[in-house]
Amino acid sequence: VVIIVILIIVAAILGAVPIKLIESIVNIAVQRDEVNRIKTVVLLGSLYILTFIAWSIVRYHLKHLSDKLEVWIGHFIRTRLFNHLTNVKPKFFNKRSGDIVADVIKDTEVTTTQFLQPVVFIADSIVQFAIGLWLMLTID
Repeated sequence: VVIIVILIIVAAILGAVPIKLIESIVNIAVQRDEVNRIKTVVLLGSLYILTFIAWSIVRYHLKHLSDKLEVWIGHFIRTRLFNHLTNVKPKFFNKRSGDIVADVIKDTEVTTTQFLQPVVFIADSIVQFAIGLWLMLTID
């Protein structure tokens, strides 16, 4: 979970840093001083591309780890529920029709997929918005 939080913050920073890079490119491009202007613009443009590549890699790892966490949480919940079902008195099963284990598996899959993905998405959106807003407010 800590790694996912760190990846969310890093992804938000890498997603928002291009705003400052574009600001620097524009500021350098409009300067009257022609010395090393092209080299600096090319360097900042290259840094912009590298930032985008790094952002893509971090986003991939964030998705991969959140999917792994989702599977782990689902397995943990199913294991706990199955252990609970094995300790339930047999009278409970006489009153209940249908396959309880199938219902438990289906419900845990829905619970994990419907809970974790939105939480990661909302956390990512909030952090990226905050960092992006801060960077935009500091543009000169």
